[in-house]
Amino acid sequence: MKTTIKNVSKVFVFEDEREFCVTIKDFKDGFVEINMPYYILFDEDDKAVTSFDNRYVIFISGSFAKNSNFKETIFRAFGCTHDTEFLGFKLVNGEVSCVITKEKSSVFDVEETIKNFVKEITAKIIESELEDEKEYCSKVDKINELLFSLDIDFKSDRAEEEYAYKREEKDDDDVKYSQNFIALSQHFMKNGKSAYEAVGEAYNMLDSIEEIVENDLDAIRFIYPYCVHGEEIYNAYVEMLTQEFSKNLEDF
Repeated sequence: MKTTIKNVSKVFVFEDEREFCVTIKDFKDGFVEINMPYYILFDEDDKAVTSFDNRYVIFISGSFAKNSNFKETIFRAFGCTHDTEFLGFKLVNGEVSCVITKEKSSVFDVEETIKNFVKEITAKIIESELEDEKEYCSKVDKINELLFSLDIDFKSDRAEEEYAYKREEKDDDDVKYSQNFIALSQHFMKNGKSAYEAVGEAYNMLDSIEEIVENDLDAIRFIYPYCVHGEEIYNAYVEMLTQEFSKNLEDF
C-alpha cells in the first residue's frame, strides 16, 4: 500500500507563570486561534446562562503586555519568519468567531469580548435545539397522522374479538406498540414491500419517535396470530432482531 502525507496540523499547549494551560490551535494571518472551553448552565427558571474560565481573560490580556514573551514564543513554535506579525487572538466555534487585538486588550475589554462570544454561541445552540425540536414534533405529528388513518387487518371477525378480549392481559404501552407496528407493517406490505422490508421500515419509523417498548418481541408475539400476514411479520421481526444482535456482537 502506497501512502502520502496529506496534511499536518500543529497544536501547542502554552503554560503561563500561574501554571494555567491554553491550547493553541493555529497561528495564521497574524492571529492566534485558541481552544477556549465554555459552559452552558441553566438557572432555576431554566434559562441558559453562559460561563467560562476567567483565567483565559488574564492569559489573553497578559499576552499583549510589554514584558510578555508570548509573541516570541508563538513565532518560535510555528517557525515564523522575521517579518511575521502578531495581530491578536481569534476565537472560533463553528460559524461563530471573534477577534481580540491590542487596541482592545485590557482585562475589561477581553472579558466583554469573550462574554459576547459565548453568548452568541449559546444563542446558536438554543436556536439549533429549537429547530431540532420543531422538526421532531413535525415528524411525530406526521407519523401519528398516518397511524390514525390505519386499521389492523385481522384474519376474521372472530380473531379480532378474541384479541380484543385477551389484550386486557397486556400492558397498555405494549398493546399500543404492537398494534401500531402491525398496522404499519401491513400498510407497507400493501404498498409492495416484502415482509422484511416492511418490518424494518415500521421499526425505524417507531424508533425515530421513541415508541419502541422494552418487551417489543413479546408484544408482537402476542398479537401476530390474530392478524393477516402476522406470521410473516413476526418471523421477519425475529430475523431483524437476530441480525442486529449479531452485528452488535461483531462490533463489540
